[in-house]
Amino acid sequence: MIRNELDVLLDKVQDAALRADLRSQIDRLKQKRSFGLVFEQHIPERVRLPQHPIRVGSQVVTRDADDSPTYEVTSLEDGVATIEVIRDSDGAYLTAPEHDGHGEHAPIDSLVVISDFGEPVLPGFRYLGAVERGGDKPYHVVINGENHHALQALRFTHAGRVDCIYIDPPYNSGARDWKYNNDYVDDNDAYRHSKWLAFMERRLKLAKELLNPARSALIITIDEKEVHRLGLLLDQMFPGVRTQMVSTVINPAGTGRQNELSRTNEYIFVLQFGDVVLQPMAPESDASVPVEWEPFRRRDLASRRGSPKGGRAQFYPVYVDRAAQRIVATGAPLAHHEDRSTAPNREGCATVFPVREDGTEMNWALTREEFHRRLDAGFVRLGRHQPTGHQEYVISYLRTGPIADIEEGRATVTGRNADGSVIAVYPIGKRRMPLTQWDIPSHDAQRYGTTLLQSLRTCHDTTGSSGSLRRGISV
Repeated sequence: MIRNELDVLLDKVQDAALRADLRSQIDRLKQKRSFGLVFEQHIPERVRLPQHPIRVGSQVVTRDADDSPTYEVTSLEDGVATIEVIRDSDGAYLTAPEHDGHGEHAPIDSLVVISDFGEPVLPGFRYLGAVERGGDKPYHVVINGENHHALQALRFTHAGRVDCIYIDPPYNSGARDWKYNNDYVDDNDAYRHSKWLAFMERRLKLAKELLNPARSALIITIDEKEVHRLGLLLDQMFPGVRTQMVSTVINPAGTGRQNELSRTNEYIFVLQFGDVVLQPMAPESDASVPVEWEPFRRRDLASRRGSPKGGRAQFYPVYVDRAAQRIVATGAPLAHHEDRSTAPNREGCATVFPVREDGTEMNWALTREEFHRRLDAGFVRLGRHQPTGHQEYVISYLRTGPIADIEEGRATVTGRNADGSVIAVYPIGKRRMPLTQWDIPSHDAQRYGTTLLQSLRTCHDTTGSSGSLRRGISV
């Protein structure tokens, strides 16, 4: 028998009767003790219902204040509400006020109705419009609302019928990334992990009701702050379900954090229900895939101009002929103390330095000599024009890996762009089962997340609504 510390301490109790009583109580507590994931079943969530009409008796908070106390509406007249405080900003109930009509007054449009978790909420769907550009392709439905209420409503129409649910929850990183009971949960909250688990458990229970038990999948993304607790929660809520975890690179350059390892990846849990099966994937899709071009401007702040890692020969002007849209020359590297405005200009050319959108001076990825070697070979490409930015043109280049693939025949040059850069592709590859470690260029949150959103902002009127996922829900 394996003895624990309590057994050892009990043996030191001299009084036999006391020792027996203590052992009896300890054994009783052990029978109640849960093993695995243990957390408090918090239910203090409070949600705002901005579309809900304000009536006499409604509980409301002020619309623009995160730390508003809770009021009860006692009367309404000419767009003005009389309100009485019934709970402080922490949610604690105060002595019930006597509604004598002398409470505070506030415009109705400055208030919003709230509901505590557990109170009956009967959400409904209201049609807000559509974008019909998908032809005969499957359509998407966008539900704008508090996710728990939206999932509750879907139970009436889609219980047991959903093929796939993707959840991208708040990561509970300690930053201002999610609220609980109308307050931000930060690093100093001793119960922040427990609150997060209770928050997730309620939504996973609803997801479980919606998924088709015969054939469906649940996918959840998370980072290292809660990955282990989430894994235990999934094991507890979905016993026997096939579960795997993928590590995916979402920021190859790394996210710098003080006195911590620079994080490059996140995690994806994949749960397979019933007879759903994974399909082989083709890294090269169903057609040839272009070689990957890298930004010529260094991305990590550790390589900015003047830093120890930045080097002394990689801050130099690149001259772009505006009429020909070609790189025609470079200038001598500038010393760290030299202002870039001192670099000579060339007639008809833009003088391009590696400068971020916020004005931070970075470095180019190559020395001037190596840059010219790759430019002559077609391994440097001129990108989009940014007339209002600190760096007027985007410049890309091929790293040594793709260059080696071209030179050794693994990638094929099929032509050249107007600026002389090569057009090179990889041939169709063999389909294979997905790996548990993903390093997929399209998952780069900076290049294909932030950049994509910026593109959507400028081209929103050209986006379509077609899609290929039927009965899928993203939470």
